[in-house]
Amino acid sequence: MSKDTAVFHFGLMSDIQYADIEPASNFGGHEYRDYRASLVHAQNAVEYWSSLESPLAFITQLGDLIDGQNAGKYGQGLNFDEPQSKVALQQVQEVWAKCQTTIYHAIGNHELYNFTWEELSLYLNCKASESSGQQVISDSFTGSFYHSFSPALGWRFIILNSYEENMILPRSEDSLQRVKALLFSKNPNL
Repeated sequence: MSKDTAVFHFGLMSDIQYADIEPASNFGGHEYRDYRASLVHAQNAVEYWSSLESPLAFITQLGDLIDGQNAGKYGQGLNFDEPQSKVALQQVQEVWAKCQTTIYHAIGNHELYNFTWEELSLYLNCKASESSGQQVISDSFTGSFYHSFSPALGWRFIILNSYEENMILPRSEDSLQRVKALLFSKNPNL
């Protein structure tokens, strides 16, 4: 067997989109989603990563931890008595609690459907349990939702906030006006 010469190993996950709802197709109708099973798939990934001979240096989660329907504003979420965002996130956090390494989160649109910027910082800059690794979504010094880290000499990973300026959850009225101006200037259909 060949010797492992990797400088480090890392895990990558995206679009868990967990929700305790029935399977359904996406808005376009061409993709089937099993929202409950996504939690099982995340558990399988964590178990696999934990079984590796060489431990992971970190995990990067690229956004959409939970589905937007948890907020109760569209789709099957309209059937909820109250939003399920915190409950769903807690269930995903229980999976992350089994990770012994740092998890770096990026923001997806579904995070913004479910939480404010302040809530994201509170819920995803934490340890899921005392024995788990740290979770990071924003820079602890600047509060920015973009940040970077260096897992090994000569390596730097940059997590961008592609929603820094957005219409889903703008940080301010000025931010919303900048986004609208940009969209109107670039899209003749608006």
